[in-house]
Parts: sequence; C-alpha cells; structure tokens
Amino acid sequence: MNLAVNARMRCPREGSSRGTGNVTLDEEFCKKVRNVYPESMCCWRVRDTGHGMDGETLDHIFEPFFTQRGRQGTGLG
Repeated sequence: MNLAVNARMRCPREGSSRGTGNVTLDEEFCKKVRNVYPESMCCWRVRDTGHGMDGETLDHIFEPFFTQRGRQGTGLG
C-alpha cells in the first residue's frame, strides 16, 4: 500500500498500476532467485514512466528518514 501512496504523491500524472493476478513460482525460476521458494502468490504489476531521480536524491535513498515530501506521507517509505 505504501508503494501506491508514495507513487501517487510523487507522480500524480505518470505511471500506472497494471493490475493483480496469481503467479506460481516454479523450481526453475527459484533456482535463479535467492531466497525464493516454489509456491503460488499474488502479483501486483506496477509501471513507472517517471523521469527518475537526480544524483543528489540517489545519494540519500537508503537513509531511513530521508524524504522530499515535508510533512505529507505515511511514514517510512
């Protein structure tokens, strides 16, 4: 939910949610991806058509309290 809220706030006219569906991860797929096991799960597809981040923003993206939204938002994103 936080992904959708953040995207809506930062890119109100760009990007789209492409829907949900069921997906089954098979043995072959799980051999390629670490810590993933064969199972069925829900998949949410999101398309980002935004312009990206500038270098200054990229330097801070892993700081837990970094934000560009002021007092808006849902908490840690």
